[in-house]
Amino acid sequence: MKPSDFMKSHSVGADAAPLKAYSDLVFRNQEHGRKHNPYSQEVREQHSIEIGDPELLQKSIEEDYIGELGTLSADPLQNRKYLAVVVITLASRSAIRGGLAPEMAFSLSDSYIRKIDESSSQSQITRLMRSAEFQFARMVQEQKAHQKKKSGKRKSLRGAMQGLYLFPSS
Repeated sequence: MKPSDFMKSHSVGADAAPLKAYSDLVFRNQEHGRKHNPYSQEVREQHSIEIGDPELLQKSIEEDYIGELGTLSADPLQNRKYLAVVVITLASRSAIRGGLAPEMAFSLSDSYIRKIDESSSQSQITRLMRSAEFQFARMVQEQKAHQKKKSGKRKSLRGAMQGLYLFPSS
């Protein structure tokens, strides 16, 4: 089945404008040799948040690569806001996969996005966006350290209990 047939049969073709814009964008990007930022870099950035490694996050952000972030709005300030929302949303999901409680991640994401919405400069938006990413990485790092400490206490307690069982006092 062709994509157009699928869209017709599933009532997806009601608004063809986004697909036309997509087709035009792909054509223009090919004509001008433009590419998006590499997916592999994005994966490294999100992985560093998921494992709670702020240093690795810094390295992935500083990577040089061929490509650029997408254009989500013709207005530069609005474009930066949209990109920040995307980055923070991805970061929150990476943090959840890394062990952060979903409600904590969603609330932190909401807080940063509200601040971004109120922002009036691209540099402030970028600063908030990066701050959110690092905050998520640190929170995952702290969560993992807490879990490790808790696990160590359980092992110690288990060992002590086994010792009492194996060597009861008379």
